[in-house]
Amino acid sequence: MKLKIVDGFKIRNSLDIEFGVIGDRSLCPYIKPGQVWLERYFLPEKGLILANFRRKKALTKKYGYEQAKSRLRPKKIDRQAMKSCHLLKVGHFGQARVYLVDGRLVRERLDPNFCFGGHHLVYKYIPRGEVWLDDAVDAAELRFIAVHELFELELMRAGKDYTDSHDFANAAEKEARRAEGGAVYPKD
Repeated sequence: MKLKIVDGFKIRNSLDIEFGVIGDRSLCPYIKPGQVWLERYFLPEKGLILANFRRKKALTKKYGYEQAKSRLRPKKIDRQAMKSCHLLKVGHFGQARVYLVDGRLVRERLDPNFCFGGHHLVYKYIPRGEVWLDDAVDAAELRFIAVHELFELELMRAGKDYTDSHDFANAAEKEARRAEGGAVYPKD
């Protein structure tokens, strides 16, 4: 396995809106066999992220992807970590309060799968009415993640399931990235 440090922002703006913190060919068909790509923002957490990536791959083979993610989370929610991860209130958007959170603390104590952002309808450890944005992400990308999370939250509140809401939120995020002038995707 060869580890390659990549600019995920560039990948999400040009190739794959879904590229996360870490990936290999099984998740991203454009990655060469034998390579693992790690998002440069998360380099300070390389050890933890690689260990969780390996554990998730093994658990996915045995139980499937969703069950693997669930098995990596602690059994009990760490209420103290929930309170102490807030770094800054970014704002209020409709009914949602948006916070910049200590992503590393969230990954270490609440959910090793957390990356970029989330809201309470997807992650049970996020308090009701909150949207969390990961402080590990470059500030230039945070507004796009906020667009995604807020759009997804509103669709889910309106009754759409997560999968459809996520797909529509990806489309809204792509449009926001294109509007900034920095994103062009295959087939555009």
